[in-house]
Amino acid sequence: MNGLPPNTTPAPSIALETVLLSAARLAYFAACRLYVNKSLFADLREVIREDGLSSDVDTPTSEAIELDEAEGGYLGLSGNGGGAGAGGQSSFASRLREDGLGAALSKRASAAASVPDRRDSLSPGQAGVSTAGRAYTRLSKALFCLAFSESCMLFTLLLFGDAVSDRARHYNWSISLLALLSIIVFVIPFVLCLLVTHRSRTTVTRTLLLTLPPFALYLFFFYNVGSLIADKLVTEGSHTFGIVNSLLSRICVPGVVLIASLSGGGALNTAWEAYEWRSVSSAEPVTDAHMAQAERALHRARVDLQQRYRSLALAQGSAAREADSASSRSLLSKWTSSNPAALHLKSVETEVAAMEKMERQMSQDVSRLRRRKAMREMGRSLRGRVWLLVGWLFSVYCVWKIFVSVINLIFGYTRQSHQHTSAEGAPAPQGTDLLTSLLTRLAVVLNIELDVATWSRLIGLALIGGILLANMRNIFKAASAGISASFMLLFLAQLMAIYLLTSLISLPSSPTASTTSLLDTLPDFNVFSRLFDSVFLISASAIFFSRWISRKFRDDAGLAAQYSV
Repeated sequence: MNGLPPNTTPAPSIALETVLLSAARLAYFAACRLYVNKSLFADLREVIREDGLSSDVDTPTSEAIELDEAEGGYLGLSGNGGGAGAGGQSSFASRLREDGLGAALSKRASAAASVPDRRDSLSPGQAGVSTAGRAYTRLSKALFCLAFSESCMLFTLLLFGDAVSDRARHYNWSISLLALLSIIVFVIPFVLCLLVTHRSRTTVTRTLLLTLPPFALYLFFFYNVGSLIADKLVTEGSHTFGIVNSLLSRICVPGVVLIASLSGGGALNTAWEAYEWRSVSSAEPVTDAHMAQAERALHRARVDLQQRYRSLALAQGSAAREADSASSRSLLSKWTSSNPAALHLKSVETEVAAMEKMERQMSQDVSRLRRRKAMREMGRSLRGRVWLLVGWLFSVYCVWKIFVSVINLIFGYTRQSHQHTSAEGAPAPQGTDLLTSLLTRLAVVLNIELDVATWSRLIGLALIGGILLANMRNIFKAASAGISASFMLLFLAQLMAIYLLTSLISLPSSPTASTTSLLDTLPDFNVFSRLFDSVFLISASAIFFSRWISRKFRDDAGLAAQYSV
């Protein structure tokens, strides 16, 4: 297909069908916005608040609340500038703020921040900057909902496009495709750069000047590096607009690598979690007394750490005064005299570093105890047993997916792409595809006509999406230090849009002519399966070894006994 089909449908009919499809877009947008406002955005904010104590020792102060808003508040990154030391302190702040120890940390974190004014940029007491923060939040929600609605429209046209005329179908397909590509390539990256480079008390012009250099650098790498990869791996589609073919060819390869790496790690994590559910049932039960003792020990450690921070601040002041007085001495006295304040400061810094490490380990212990207790209690209820059964079935599919990837890499592939096929369609996939075999048997038993090739691929992609969703919380939890919920929501929107576009590109041909004509506008990614399976297995192997090593070096079985009373 080299353009829109001939105009054989009356213009009023096309306009009416476009209005109806636009209403469907609005419905998708409204449903997604309701979900984001009710659940998703709050969950993302909650991911940042990890390792908090239970309610009996949870006494947040106003300073801790202000620190929470400054750290998670609507900016892309916290004010620590993203450095290694500052990032570790931000991680500790997220654990400290929920039990009222944020006041002492706030002063220390502000001193270590590379941009001090940025931590105050969204403080609740500053009305003007709070307005900017709310604007970032609304913008991130709107972009997420828009990406979701346009992605849903593409799949709606693909699966149920026969309900409208051919020209209206292709016209709305082009609109959704252009909108989604613009969001992925231009809008979301620009807003992410805006969040990262935002500073308080700056004009709009200065903010844009700070945002344009990283955005221009991103566009340079996207165009040049993407073209090198696309020329070798991708055959462009036949869409009328050349820019659509160019952008799609540059998106699909990084999209496949990203989705395969996340789904590979997610598949292994899902299977590992099912195994841990089984091991928890045979381990020593975690009682309320164990939890209370562990939380009290952690609370005492954090109070001691707060006192060490105060001692560190005093030692820093003494060392600074000693350095000022030493500057007026003679050169000989400097060589012959020692600096006790500097030695004391170094000793206190070493002590604080050791206590931070101990606090971090105790926090992880409490988190694992809480998780074991919740898993054991959930496994005793009917809902928990049903959920456990579903988890086991899902983990079986994940293991099967890993096994199939190995088989495919060894023996090759039989599935054909959606391009270069006859009008009658391509044969159904063969080989080790479990979903294809099950759907084929189901179609025979129910005596129904079913496009097994397309539906097996759609269900498989939906299951991969389920793997991503099931493990997305762990991904965000690992990367949430100093990152706001708005930043995470924008990243999730881009990930979702890239995943859905990659899913469309990977679909096989269909006996339906309308479906095939739509898929022909997408690139023919002739190494999709091999690249996906390779990255999938590499990611799964990496996660397996990291989980295995982590399990070897920790003693979950002895945690309950360690905190027994």
